[in-house]
Amino acid sequence: MLANAKSRSDSPQGPRTAADGCYFCEDFQTDRQFLPIHLDTLARTRELQAGAEAAERPRAVAVNERLATAVEHVIARITDQEHDELAPTLDAGDTGHHTTGQTADAR
Repeated sequence: MLANAKSRSDSPQGPRTAADGCYFCEDFQTDRQFLPIHLDTLARTRELQAGAEAAERPRAVAVNERLATAVEHVIARITDQEHDELAPTLDAGDTGHHTTGQTADAR
């Protein structure tokens, strides 16, 4: 288990670590309080990827690219949840469109 998240499942293999692929796990759960850690992980992963590219190590490039993509998805999920929580909720039957009592003059 990572300090910045947890798994919903009780894995028969025991606790999971980042090396086990937590960012790839479908049960990986985290929230906004850990966003700085995920952003740091993404930055460090991109640095490792760039270093691997410079050293012409295609396997390391691919591994870090895959991890960076997974971390980006986690970050997007966290920030999307934040936006969803801030979005106004609509009452039943409300479309979000409101009339002002004035009609447009269509010519």
